[in-house]
Amino acid sequence: MNEQVYCPFEPKNMYLLQNLHNPETILNIQTNKPKLTTIQKNFSDEWLMGEPLQIQENEENTVSSTEYTYGSDDLQDMECKSTLVDLLLKGAGAVEASDWALASSIISKISSILLNIKGEYTTFSDIVFYLTQGLHYKCQNAPQSHLFHELVPTQKEPMSAFQMLQELSPYLKISQFIANQAILEATQGEDEVHVIDLDIMEGIQWPPLMADLAQRKEVSFRITAIVLDPQNADTIQQTGRRLTEFAESINLTFRFDKMILREEDDFNSIDVNQAVIANCMVHQLHMNSRNFSFVGTFLKGVRKLSIKMVTLVEEELFNFAKVSSLSLVEFFSEAIQHYTAFSDSLAHNSTSAGFRLFAKDILGLRVLDCVKNFPINQEEKLLWYHRFSSLQDFKPVPISAHNISQAKLLVSLYGRSYWVGHENCRLSLYWETRPLVTATIWSPNRG
Repeated sequence: MNEQVYCPFEPKNMYLLQNLHNPETILNIQTNKPKLTTIQKNFSDEWLMGEPLQIQENEENTVSSTEYTYGSDDLQDMECKSTLVDLLLKGAGAVEASDWALASSIISKISSILLNIKGEYTTFSDIVFYLTQGLHYKCQNAPQSHLFHELVPTQKEPMSAFQMLQELSPYLKISQFIANQAILEATQGEDEVHVIDLDIMEGIQWPPLMADLAQRKEVSFRITAIVLDPQNADTIQQTGRRLTEFAESINLTFRFDKMILREEDDFNSIDVNQAVIANCMVHQLHMNSRNFSFVGTFLKGVRKLSIKMVTLVEEELFNFAKVSSLSLVEFFSEAIQHYTAFSDSLAHNSTSAGFRLFAKDILGLRVLDCVKNFPINQEEKLLWYHRFSSLQDFKPVPISAHNISQAKLLVSLYGRSYWVGHENCRLSLYWETRPLVTATIWSPNRG
């Protein structure tokens, strides 16, 4: 008989928790009018806590319910942050051990701490808040219902937040740049270039590549956009129209197709007479409800097409090669560091209002989604491994010295805390000491 687990996000606290992380409540701003600082114009601009807590387990395997109140200065205190981190890691361990009573008690304690924090909230409290929701989701006996939709609001102005990310950080630009430069180099001398793009959405990656291809004589360019969610088909069709209009304006022969992906055999319908490149941008933040099985299906499907190359960009936290080997506790430790560095990198260059918009509309959904997708038991880990085993059919390709130097030049425009690291055919964007996103290039193993 399953034990009923207490739900820490009970109705009397839901309103407080939701508004605690609401930009309009905390900053009294109009979230749909963020102030953006332009760093570099490119094609994409046109498209679009005192004393540490003493945590003790009692005989009922719960956490002490003593109330603590923290001010904004206290939240900056490393001992307080360490306490919240310890609680999150202990909660992850409880979830992994299926100790639902302990996990629920820890979630309740973290929620109580967040509710009693005074003053201006920090990016760290946001991350703790969203990771705590992830823990709650992983508690299989906890009530689910519609709670998470209320605590993490649906995006109303997502493109405003993405525009902020595009302008304030090289997170998106660097991956697009590295992939495009690799495609240019791999297709040198080809008359026809065909890119099969996983989840193209607004298509902001492609105008710079199209402009470079137009400088070549008698070159045609084709994009086959892979649609993961049929509800996005109209948006992708509009992207195709904009790209077609842009191609006409620069006299580039261009063709745009789309294909809804259900299984790898769907790729048999794609005719491939050109130099074919598969573009797989897994780090894109708009993939809030990511189904990683689609990525595995995509990689297996394109392998059938005798493609020339795969450009792959991963969020470093969800590196395919290491996820299945991590425990949930190890993953939470990595996630805390990763999203703290990512948030700090954005807050460094943005107004508080702009960053709160991004945290509300995108970051929370991203953090929660990563925890939801992380494999815990052996069956889930095995499934994860098999989904991405198709990469074993490819070999890494060294990234050219020109690509590396140009990527470093681009990143230098965003300040000294950003830098590019290159090791073992992997090119990574770092914020200070933490890698955020990594690009790799792969070619099929022949024979």
